[in-house]
Amino acid sequence: MEILVKRLALFLIALTFCANQANAKEVFTSGQFRAPCTVGGKECEFSFDVEMNFVETPVGDKKITEINGKVLTMYGVRACRWEDAPIKGTIAANGTMRWRTDKNAVADCGSLVFEGKKEGDIFVGAFPKFQGVRVDLSLKPKK
Repeated sequence: MEILVKRLALFLIALTFCANQANAKEVFTSGQFRAPCTVGGKECEFSFDVEMNFVETPVGDKKITEINGKVLTMYGVRACRWEDAPIKGTIAANGTMRWRTDKNAVADCGSLVFEGKKEGDIFVGAFPKFQGVRVDLSLKPKK
């Protein structure tokens, strides 16, 4: 009987934890943006779609939002392919967000890093360094 009570208690704790997490998965698109085709080269047009899963967990009177997902498509790139690259990041209590991919397997490609802030249903921000320059862009829900 005691074992049954312990198992029931563990089940209820796990159920409470899962019920307190809010999950939402969305696809966002950058739209077209311009950046050098190669570091220091002429400009080309790029765009990408990213799937982000937001896992919100209450911690005291604050919420922690973790981001995970992947880059779905990346248009305009030549050597540094990003399709299916996993992303990980967080959204702070003040609404600022940061996510990054793992380092690309191709030499000198590095990681994609996005920093921004949510404004309505749009994330306004930038790639701090993309093709050697800062690129301001917005991520909008893909319809």
